[in-house]
Amino acid sequence: MEPGETDAEALRRELIEELGASIEVREPALARHTFQAGPRTIDLWLYEVWGSATPTPLEHAALTWIDIPHGDVLTWSRADAHLWRSVRARLLE
Repeated sequence: MEPGETDAEALRRELIEELGASIEVREPALARHTFQAGPRTIDLWLYEVWGSATPTPLEHAALTWIDIPHGDVLTWSRADAHLWRSVRARLLE
C-alpha cells in the first residue's frame, strides 16, 4: 500500500497496474483472513468489485476465470484455501 491509501484504494490501483482494469470497489470487505508468514502478518481481503474493463495480464502470464466446482478442486495455498472457503460460502448464500 502507498502511504495514506485505504485497502480499497490500493486494490483499485493494483488492478489498474497489473490488469489494466479500472473498477469500483464496493465496501465493506466481504471476507478477511489474517495469517503469519514468518515475521510478517498478511491480511487477505475479498471485495466485491464492479467494472466493464476486460482484465489483461500486464504483469502475469495468464488469467483464468473459475466457477465454484472448479475452485473446489484446485490446489490452494493455506491462506488462499481459507479465503476460497469464505468466497464460496458468500457466493452460495
